[in-house]
Amino acid sequence: MTGKWHVGAGQGLNPSDRGFYLNRHRIEPPDDLYVTDDFTDQAIGFIDEAVTETI
Repeated sequence: MTGKWHVGAGQGLNPSDRGFYLNRHRIEPPDDLYVTDDFTDQAIGFIDEAVTETI
């Protein structure tokens, strides 16, 4: 998990209690997620989509 969190220390305020979202949809990351690979895959998809839209 990455980021800067200022949500408090009480019950239910931990970032993992609040869930993870991608494009406003809640997701459940797999236990074996390697975030660097996921960032790379998302970046490649973004670039591929942009190239397709400009052709």
